[in-house]
Formats: sequence, C-alpha cells, structure tokens
Amino acid sequence: MDIKVPDHIENPAAYRRAVERKIANRRYEAAAKKKAAAMLAWFTEDETRIALTRRLDDMTAELRCSDFHRSLMAAFDKWGYLTERQEAALRASFERAEARAAERLAENAEVALVSRYVGVVGNRAEFRLTLKRRWTFTGMYGECTGHILADDDGNQFVLMGTAMDMEVGETRLVKATIKGHGVRDGVKQTTINRAKVDVVRPSDDEFLAGRFTAGAKGIKLG
Repeated sequence: MDIKVPDHIENPAAYRRAVERKIANRRYEAAAKKKAAAMLAWFTEDETRIALTRRLDDMTAELRCSDFHRSLMAAFDKWGYLTERQEAALRASFERAEARAAERLAENAEVALVSRYVGVVGNRAEFRLTLKRRWTFTGMYGECTGHILADDDGNQFVLMGTAMDMEVGETRLVKATIKGHGVRDGVKQTTINRAKVDVVRPSDDEFLAGRFTAGAKGIKLG
C-alpha cells in the first residue's frame, strides 16, 4: 500500500501505521454493513431461519458439537447467511437428531423408571459400575470420550473425558467425584469425573448364578 506522507510529518512510520489502521477499520465497517444487510435479507425471506441459526449457535457452544456444525457456524458468522445447500444440510441434521432423541426416549422409558440420582455433588466415592455405552466426539479441547454406566440398582452415570479402561458390558469398581445431577433423554443421570478404575469381584448372587466371565480387569456379566 503506497501511502503518501506529508512533508511536515515528523514520524512517517507512525503516520503510515495510523493510516493503515484507519483504512482497515473502514474496510471492516463496510464488510460488517454488507454482512448485516445480507443477514437481514436472508432472515426476512424465511423467518424460521432465526430459530435455525440460534439453535446452531447454542449447539456450537456445547462440547458435543460436531465439526460439521462448527463449519456452518463459521460460514454464517462470516457471511451472515447460509447457502441453500448448507441450510438444507443443517435442517436435515436437526431432523435426524430429533428422530434419534425420540428413539432414545422410547428406549430409555424402562431405565427412566428406576434410575435415581446418586450421592452428593462434590463428594468422592467408590461405585460398582457396568459400562453400557461409549462414544467419541470432538470437543472444545480435542477428542473426547463419553461413557454411560449403571450401578447394580439401575442408576445411570455419565462420564466425559479420557476413554476408560473398560469394555462395554464389563463391571468394575470406579472411584470418582460426583460432578452433578441432571436429566437427559428422560433419564435421571449422575455425572462423575476424575474416575479411577479398579478390579471388581462378582457379587455373591452373580458368583452363585455363574453369570460372569472372569478377566484380568474384572468381570463381564453374561
């Protein structure tokens, strides 16, 4: 950028930096106005897009947000609208999520009848837990693993973070801190963190029934 410095300026370098900042600010303001106009036109064309992008914004603030949704949020932040294909893909993803949520509610109906909150938030205790489900996702701090566990009474536990040294169906002693209580998919859940896994021996009833497989890490109910 060729900036002509007046002869009376004592510090040409500082003058050029000031002019460059002013030019950059004007470009930013022009781009912001263009984005605002594009956003207004896009929202006016279909008012349901306001709720659509608000839901997208809320989702990107959560740890379970996918790279796909983050990329759409970045595109909306940059341009003030989504392309026709982006909007269709976003709506389809929400429809799939709603269908899965409905399925999980139906599947969890029986679990919801028995699951209760366990312990006091902030306390550290030992639990006998069975790993029911595990999944991975990309969170704010990189790859994260989610775990759904249950104790012998059917109370459901949730752990997010590093993958546990357990196999699905395996029962272990888990020493953990109770982080909180909440409801997801109609089920009362106890969230734990700082989990430490230990070997567990079968209960007397399981031993007598022979409903387990012994292993180096613990047992797996059969």
